[in-house]
Amino acid sequence: MRNASTYGEITSKGRNQLCEDISKHLTKDSSFIDIGSGYGKLVSHVAENLNIKSTGIELCEKKHKIALEINYWSNKRDLISIQHGNILNNKDLLKNANILFANNVLFELELNNFILNNFSGTIYFMNFINNKIYKEHINRKWEKLEIDVSWLKKSSNVYKINTNTNR
Repeated sequence: MRNASTYGEITSKGRNQLCEDISKHLTKDSSFIDIGSGYGKLVSHVAENLNIKSTGIELCEKKHKIALEINYWSNKRDLISIQHGNILNNKDLLKNANILFANNVLFELELNNFILNNFSGTIYFMNFINNKIYKEHINRKWEKLEIDVSWLKKSSNVYKINTNTNR
């Protein structure tokens, strides 16, 4: 069941804030993946503003279809890929990116930890709940950022970790 505290999107200002931080981690071969990409707004924003390959994967078929329509009109659509499915069934997508975003508020423990154990690069999680992250990952070096979101009247925390340097 959805409620205002768990459902919404990153605002335009929030997408700019996130892109500003992502830009600090770019290399010439950088690519981005958004797990649970919804309508693909962050995916297209990253491609359009950072000029890097940007992939979204969305479980909800209806949102996926709308994301395809929205991103068709992007001036950077050659850099955008919108996939339908579960990341657990599309593990190769993780190998093709070095920057990952997940609004993981509703993710199960296994999915959060699958990402942390299998992704090499910089991860941005919207939620850091002790019972949703295995203890082995809690004590790693996490950085907290604040970005604007639609479901709160204030900024929300985003938790960032670079999995290349924290193992």
